[in-house]
Amino acid sequence: MIQAVFFDLYGTLVEVQTNETELPPYERLAEWLSDRKIRATPAGLLKLYGDGVLKLKTALTEPDMEIDIRALFQAMLQQLGVAKPQATLIDDFGWAFRRYTRVKCH
Repeated sequence: MIQAVFFDLYGTLVEVQTNETELPPYERLAEWLSDRKIRATPAGLLKLYGDGVLKLKTALTEPDMEIDIRALFQAMLQQLGVAKPQATLIDDFGWAFRRYTRVKCH
């Protein structure tokens, strides 16, 4: 009887490459936000993301820990003027971020 199955999705079963350091993905993300009446510049989004990742990574207590990316997206939305982002907006923002920053996935 199989009681548990473990596998590693990223880098083992699926190769994923992202571009989170250049402006083009943030240009598309700024347009996505604009459609939702949230004003942001691509350069501002890049800075918010980079600063947020650095802050969260600095707070990690174990070397193998991952940052809470959902908390980062919530904080970014708050810094863009959305006082209390709804859970669906945070999730949609995360999906849009990954869609626009993903370069390769196979």
